[in-house]
Amino acid sequence: TDVDGFRLSALVELIIIIIPALILNILAGVMVISEKSLTKNIRLVLSNATLGCIIVAIGGILIDLTAVITSASPTLNTNEGLCRFILWTILTGGAGRLSYMAVFAVIIYTMVRFRKPVINVYSLLISCILIWIVAAAISSALYSPRVLKVIVFEGATCVSNTSGFESYIFVAIYFLIYCISVYIITITVPIMATCYIRGKIITEDGEIKKALVRFTFFLLIGNTIGVIGQVIPILIAAFSGSNKSKILDNIIVILEGTLLYLSLLPSPILIMLYFPAIRQRIKRIVYPCVHCVNLLHSTT
Repeated sequence: TDVDGFRLSALVELIIIIIPALILNILAGVMVISEKSLTKNIRLVLSNATLGCIIVAIGGILIDLTAVITSASPTLNTNEGLCRFILWTILTGGAGRLSYMAVFAVIIYTMVRFRKPVINVYSLLISCILIWIVAAAISSALYSPRVLKVIVFEGATCVSNTSGFESYIFVAIYFLIYCISVYIITITVPIMATCYIRGKIITEDGEIKKALVRFTFFLLIGNTIGVIGQVIPILIAAFSGSNKSKILDNIIVILEGTLLYLSLLPSPILIMLYFPAIRQRIKRIVYPCVHCVNLLHSTT
């Protein structure tokens, strides 16, 4: 049946994409927070970026687990309120992770331009809290039936569609803030930092600052994938309309989820690979595990 097919796809998506993405982002976040060689500002921003990815992954787990559990039990059903809460969680986390990539680019530029962090860590902490409040407030529009129409397919699958003019207004605002504006900042600020480095002779921590700028460009790749994964599902949901085919609705839901959850993978991988101190700590964790696996394999 359609529900069985969706349950299987949700289970595969959960095991192959979402849970690994959640583990990677938690690991990256813990490594960033505990790495004393990074400045407090960088640790604060990157940890919040990974937190955004973690929130999105948790939302994805809730969607897929709910679909698997409710489709397997005739007495349990997904309700509209739960669907709206999960979608709000995903959009809030996605808005946060995209915003913090832009904030990170600005932090790096100030370090390069002024040779020291010019933003007080407590001011930055307040700014981070405000970013989350704004993201949650904008995403809360999903609780309005005039903005989002939620269809619960056979008590298991959350299918979202537009409700009318208000839906397109919300999509436009979300797209303008968290795609166009944030992405422009993420692109232009590292270019400004690179131009400044080339135009000036920087001796104090010059290589470190150049490395941070290069890392910002690497994160730009991850942020590009993040923008694609965050915005395209919203556009698909907004403009796909309500389909007469329930199979097509399920395919659209799976496509939206796959794009979104795949976009959670690049940033934590780049964080763990780029910073030498974090990379060495990962090696110290992974190598003993690999050695144990090899020993077990050799004894069998």
